[in-house]
Amino acid sequence: MRRQPKTIWNIIANVAGIVVNMISGLLVMPYLIQRLGNTTYGLWILIGTLTGYFGVLDLGVPAAVGRLIAIHRARGEPAHINVVMSTAFALLLIVSLGVCVATGVALMLFPALFAVPASSALDVHYSLILVGLNLALAFPASVFSGLLWGYARFDLQNAIDIPTLALRTVLSLTVVSATMPLTSLGAIVLVVTALGSVSKMLLCYKLVPSLQLSLLHVQRKKIREIFSISGWMSIISWSRTLIPQIAPTLIGVRLGSAAVTTFTVARQLVVYANIFSISATQVMTPGATGAYATNSIDTQKQLFIEGGKFACALTIFFVAGLFCLGMPFIHWWQHGLQDAAYRPLLILMLGESLPMSQWLTYSVLLGAGRQRVLALLALSEGAICVPLILGLIGSGRIAGVCIGVAVAGFLARGVFQWLYGTRLLQVSLASYIRQVFLPVTLAAAPSVALLYVAVTVLQPQSFGSIFALGITYGILFAATLAWAILGYARVKALISTAAPQPDSHGNA
Repeated sequence: MRRQPKTIWNIIANVAGIVVNMISGLLVMPYLIQRLGNTTYGLWILIGTLTGYFGVLDLGVPAAVGRLIAIHRARGEPAHINVVMSTAFALLLIVSLGVCVATGVALMLFPALFAVPASSALDVHYSLILVGLNLALAFPASVFSGLLWGYARFDLQNAIDIPTLALRTVLSLTVVSATMPLTSLGAIVLVVTALGSVSKMLLCYKLVPSLQLSLLHVQRKKIREIFSISGWMSIISWSRTLIPQIAPTLIGVRLGSAAVTTFTVARQLVVYANIFSISATQVMTPGATGAYATNSIDTQKQLFIEGGKFACALTIFFVAGLFCLGMPFIHWWQHGLQDAAYRPLLILMLGESLPMSQWLTYSVLLGAGRQRVLALLALSEGAICVPLILGLIGSGRIAGVCIGVAVAGFLARGVFQWLYGTRLLQVSLASYIRQVFLPVTLAAAPSVALLYVAVTVLQPQSFGSIFALGITYGILFAATLAWAILGYARVKALISTAAPQPDSHGNA
């Protein structure tokens, strides 16, 4: 078999990981909502939300690890890898202690912030402890994910993530206790995270036989280098951690935990679409980092334009698909109990329409060392989001919260980031629209129109009819976009690289 391009393998691996992630969520969420009820399931979401704030403690170190390793590999400096890994690991061990302290604070704050039924008080208490321990373990273990990222081995990373996610799904569907369900879920998360972390560690030692984690490799100079990147990366990390927690926290405080469940159903589908887009485009970030490290401007521009087409196509696919199939899917998925989530879904998805199309821009900016700009954009999203939510939650309730979230994301991660990317790479707005937005939109229009007509006429209700329409739409969309964006010659070449080649005996 001819060797397949590394990027294609990475994209396939990431897409496979996202598909498994989506299937897991589609199975587990409705099961837990039915088993636990809206109130108890809302408490589980709030536990994850409150402990999710601890994510700010990583200070952007894991992201800095991946970037530094990619830079040292591009420059041919393998000796620096042990120094980066050991220094980062030591820093994150200190962070783990901070997480343990923060967990103790959360145990006191949770019942003060949210209404916890007396029958669930002990369950919530133990669950918070287990989820806190899980985060304390995850921080130092994240350096191994950083190494795999720096080596652009998303295939190996997914080789661990997919089985562990499958295990977590099976356990969530089979061993959740009827008397202490939240504690059971916390224990499942802790055990599965530990297995995944150990597996990634072993895989990293196999991938890099010379890898050594030792205090002897910890260097003060490398700490400064890590923080020169992680200082701004930490703000980006904080925004990714904190901003998604703002909406469910305010909903929980103002509208109750049952409303959190409805919001979460809508947001979860948007999260899946975003994760899919991120995973499919982030495989190019190590390459963008290497291009910046070696001053390859033309490569950066090519990634910006060609990758932008790919990200834009994914965006249109998900926005149109959820607009047409979102309502029947939610009705089937949640057994008719959460139809109210469709309106929030549309609002959130419209808000993500431009940001999702700019994930490749994010990768190029990150690769070009523009962490400061990305951090400022992240801060602007929070600054826009919070007052909008507070102003709209009273009159608009869940819909008002969604409008605040959507507008903030559309501006900060969409408009502002796109404008800066075109300016940095000296690509005019008109040129980008002509090369990216216009051809992708025109190529996608027939598939989207056919899906809308089919849903209107057939009005699908069963899983089989929804699935059949979705698959047909996906195949038609992919074929049309591949032909229009890549062209016949490039599609043929891509297929030939992925097809088994016959040996001397004519066998494939």
